[in-house]
Amino acid sequence: MRQLKNFSANDGNNDNDGTDPVIPSADKYEGLSREQLLEALKRAVVSAKNNDSYSAEQIEDFCNFVTPMLDEEGKKRLSEVLSVIDD
Repeated sequence: MRQLKNFSANDGNNDNDGTDPVIPSADKYEGLSREQLLEALKRAVVSAKNNDSYSAEQIEDFCNFVTPMLDEEGKKRLSEVLSVIDD
């Protein structure tokens, strides 16, 4: 799983020399409905699986990391998202 230690969302440097992880802008998802977000997620997963960049291990690591921080509603939503990914 990528490490985000010392990550700054806007450090004024837009150049990526390949040493920093590329974090996609969330702006393009702003204002989308839950269904539209899930469709975008499906497209991203299909694309990642097609170009061999999908990692089930990274998904599992992420879920193991965030689950203890979620309330019951959050855990339910995470489960729904995982079901979308598994389809």
